[in-house]
Amino acid sequence: MQRVLGPAMGICGSTSKVQSGSAGVYCVYGPPGSVKTQLCEVLSAEHEYGVITLGEAQRRAIRDNEELGPKVKEAIEEKVASDKEARKEGKPVEGGPAGSDDLNADILQWLISGDQSSAASGWLIDGFPMTKKQHSLLAKRGVHVKKAVVVSVDDEVLVKLATSRRMDLETKTLYHLEGWGGNAKPPDDAQVQARLTTRADDSEDKARERIQDYKATYGEVGKLFKMTHDIDGQPFIEGAKVVADIIGELKEFLSEPIAVPKEVKKCVQDMIKKLEEEAAAEAKAKEEGGEAAGAQGDEAGAAPAPAAEEDKAAEEEKKTDAPSDDKPADPPPGAAQGSPAAEAEPPAAEEAKEGAAGGGDASAAPAADEKPEENKPEEASAE
Repeated sequence: MQRVLGPAMGICGSTSKVQSGSAGVYCVYGPPGSVKTQLCEVLSAEHEYGVITLGEAQRRAIRDNEELGPKVKEAIEEKVASDKEARKEGKPVEGGPAGSDDLNADILQWLISGDQSSAASGWLIDGFPMTKKQHSLLAKRGVHVKKAVVVSVDDEVLVKLATSRRMDLETKTLYHLEGWGGNAKPPDDAQVQARLTTRADDSEDKARERIQDYKATYGEVGKLFKMTHDIDGQPFIEGAKVVADIIGELKEFLSEPIAVPKEVKKCVQDMIKKLEEEAAAEAKAKEEGGEAAGAQGDEAGAAPAPAAEEDKAAEEEKKTDAPSDDKPADPPPGAAQGSPAAEAEPPAAEEAKEGAAGGGDASAAPAADEKPEENKPEEASAE
């Protein structure tokens, strides 16, 4: 068993769910004559994996999907007509399935998300996706494919596998002269031997053409997946091993979490470390800024600013200049400080007040501020 991160061809899969209840979606790749078909058959029959080929998915869409079915039928008809025209003109037939990438992605998404009963362990897609665009279109529809199991077989072994096959045209039984590929050797019966023939598709030229077509179509497909598992298909073709010998490790691989490459893991770790350092530096800067602000506040409380000191001095000066409520009022102009006139009202003023209080004529008394005439001779009475 060999696990590889990077390019590969083979069974590929993902633990991502298309919808609730789906255990995973996987793809199957392998050159013509490899054990990929046998792998799918065993995983389906014994371990509850559903198997899909794009051709079968298209036929089911024609039969069961009123929206996609007519589009698929039209695409197949166009493909058949195009291939026929190419052969007529002696041009190479364009490879690949019928229909656009978007249409085929819609078909697979419809089939996978709609039928879970026959795929308790997941789905195996045979031969799709083939390009980065197809892979991306599936992902956009919730069908995430991230793993691959590589089935590799030497070209010459594949050629011998094809050219040594024989068909009994009467019984439609396929034999192999070496007993390879799960086919029995032809019996020694002379009548059977006489009926054996080599199919046109099993010629060496056709076999090598298929191998080259496969490499051209699927040679780069392994780059689509994050994790791969490599299997040497030759011992299975030659009969030295059987598929049951590796089913356990395949199931383990398909259910294994995707390993993160070392370089990616280191990049993530470095990024996390950098973010932590930046966060610590920012917290430290905030803490130091808070301490500096506190120190400035303490200094401001201990020593008032010059402007505040000036305002306080001016206020004290005003308080000093203002008259106190306990001090006597300033004496009237002309009165000497400490004289009886300054300390008490004159008798005439008091008499005037008393007269007013008793109802007498206040005009008879001289005003308080009038000065009495001094040394004035008394006038004789008119009498």
